[in-house]
This record gives sequence, C-alpha cells and structure tokens, in this order.
Amino acid sequence: MELVVRGRQVEIPDPLRDYVKKKLDRLDGYLADITEARVEIVRNDSKSPQDRYVVQITLSANGALLRAEEHEADIRAAIDAAAHDIDRQAKRYKDKHYTKRRRLGRREAENHVDETVEEDLPAKVSKLKRFNIQPMTVDQATEKMELVGHDFFFFFNSEASRFAVVYKRDDGDYGLIEPDHS
Repeated sequence: MELVVRGRQVEIPDPLRDYVKKKLDRLDGYLADITEARVEIVRNDSKSPQDRYVVQITLSANGALLRAEEHEADIRAAIDAAAHDIDRQAKRYKDKHYTKRRRLGRREAENHVDETVEEDLPAKVSKLKRFNIQPMTVDQATEKMELVGHDFFFFFNSEASRFAVVYKRDDGDYGLIEPDHS
C-alpha cells in the first residue's frame, strides 16, 4: 500500500506520519489489495475548537474508493476518529462484497479514480477528477455512494444504457437523474 500523507496549514513530522501508518496498517486484514491510502490533514483557524483539525482518508482498493472525514480539536484524536471510520467502512465493504462475490461467482464492476488534475480550470472550479466509469445498476451506484460518503454519485446506468446521477434526498430517500434525449 502506498501511503501519501499531506498537510495543509500544518507540518506533518515523521512521528505523526508513523502514527498514521500504524493506524492504517491494520486495514490490510480487511482489504489486502489496497493500492493507495491518501491522508490529508488540515488545520483550520476556526473559532470552534472541535473543528481545529480535519483529517480526510481516502483508500483505493481493487477499484473501490472508501472515504472518511473527521473534525476534532486534537490532531491525533482526528486521526483516530477517521481511522476508526475508514476501518468500519472497510469491514462493511469486505463483508458485503465477499459474500456477494461468492454468491454470484463473479466480480462486480467498480468505479476507479484515475487521477486528480489541477490545471487551467474556470475561476470557481478548483479541482478536476477523472474517473474510469464502469457500467453498474442503480442499486450498485447507491451502495457505492454510501461507501464513499457522498450525497451524489455519477455512473453509467447499465440498465438504461446511459449516464446518470443518483443522489440522497432531504427526506432520506434517493433520487435519480438521467438525461432525456427527446
């Protein structure tokens, strides 16, 4: 597993990097094929002490993308909370996909983030992400959206043979947006 630890408005000394590595090494027991773990630690100058440090962990494993973000007053507490959250997600992902794979006897298609590029973008766009989009059902897209912890998910709907967006509604249900070519 390649571990990338970055800090914004905070310096990350070697002992802290080792602490992060120790917290994430146990994930190999759940997901042996983790290719990359990205950890971003941000120090905010907010008035609220519980939002002082933000730790975001993103794992890439066999095409799956898992993400956790936690806010805490103490940097190690934020790392612990984010590591605990990503650990829980990894267990859930392994349990769900291992039994599904055994039952179906095949691998399901997964989205994979190829690269993040910061280039000449319009003024209000600060980040560009490119994805390798695999066909999947609406149920698979909804599950994937929940795993990465986002409110929406862009995918290629294999049932309708077109691109779509599934999103979480304020009432707790899900919505689906598909283009109308009429």
